[in-house]
Amino acid sequence: MPELPFRKSKIDKLEKIFDVENYADNADKYLKYNATGTEPELVDLAEDTQDIVGGMVSGNTEIAIDVTYDDPNNKIDFAVKYDNVGIAVNGSNQLEIKDDGVTASKINSDVAGDGLGQDTLGALFINVDDSTIEISGDTLQVKGDYAHTHSNKANLDEINQDLATSDDVGFNSLNLNDNKKVNLGTDQDVSIYYDGIFLVIDSSNVDPTNIIINCGSGKTVELAQSVFEDLQFQITQGKQPSSSAPTWAALTTNTGEYGFGVNEYLDLASNEVMHKWKEGTSGNFHIHTSIPTANSSGGSYYAQFTCYIAYINSSHIWTETSLTSEIEIPDGSSALQNFYLDLGDLDLSGLLIGTQIKVRIKRIAATGGTEYPSDVFIHQIGCHLECNTLGSRTEGAK
Repeated sequence: MPELPFRKSKIDKLEKIFDVENYADNADKYLKYNATGTEPELVDLAEDTQDIVGGMVSGNTEIAIDVTYDDPNNKIDFAVKYDNVGIAVNGSNQLEIKDDGVTASKINSDVAGDGLGQDTLGALFINVDDSTIEISGDTLQVKGDYAHTHSNKANLDEINQDLATSDDVGFNSLNLNDNKKVNLGTDQDVSIYYDGIFLVIDSSNVDPTNIIINCGSGKTVELAQSVFEDLQFQITQGKQPSSSAPTWAALTTNTGEYGFGVNEYLDLASNEVMHKWKEGTSGNFHIHTSIPTANSSGGSYYAQFTCYIAYINSSHIWTETSLTSEIEIPDGSSALQNFYLDLGDLDLSGLLIGTQIKVRIKRIAATGGTEYPSDVFIHQIGCHLECNTLGSRTEGAK
């Protein structure tokens, strides 16, 4: 048998270390050199492993957490870092905000500004004067009827802002509901409001007052939507011809009118178009008539008229045109019943204020059916003209 490479003394040490006779007690141990590396020793496997792992997790560069090794208890302890001022651990071993109160020190006072304040705890609030502005629930509103009755309300001059155009105020219009008024004057003398149908300017709140509109030199009020006015040609002032003249007859007990038979006519006086006329727009000619006797014939009667119209054209030359239309007088029409006859439109394109118009009105033979057998009263010739100003800006120019 070959000689073992171990000396007898080393074998004796190994037997002592392993305690061969109690080997079962050393099953969870292993042999290693001591710290100086001079002698072997028997080391507990579990303890040594725990020491090695503990060294791996202790003293590293953890962030917001502490990791330590509890050697006596063989535990690795993890602990979240907290300052115990703002954040703490509650009784259920849970992190929570320790102080959730809002204080001035936590919220800088600079967060307050125009119209805002900050109390001693740091909470923000809206400054209101309690006499004109109030907080109702979550809404900031004008208090009571202050805007209508209080004598110290602000006006636009004091605000020093052009609400219609300024971008600084964040809006370009002032919106009021129906019947909400803007009052003007020391005693709210004048009100402006919309009643749901009309724009109302009421200058009679205290003492009735005139309304003055000053547009400046060469300017006037102009309507975006035109209105209509009647240029009238009076029958009773007409020039009777030497023949084929209408007959003057009783209209009512105390009034009379010219009655026109077929081919009878009148020349009427010239008229100048109104200075409020919208230049270049057409004029609608029409006749107001009535019948002296009722129609009980059992059928319709007819009466036809031609209006000869002379006017100054764009070259300042008198020219003539005509418009013709017919009235139907139904069976059952009463004596003195009024009939309105639309003759049609006169083209006035290119013409300006100062234009003169003259007419001749003549009854001609009916073409639509049986001729009305009596004279027909003509009360007035009218021309509806479109108007868009109160007048002209100067005497001779619109």
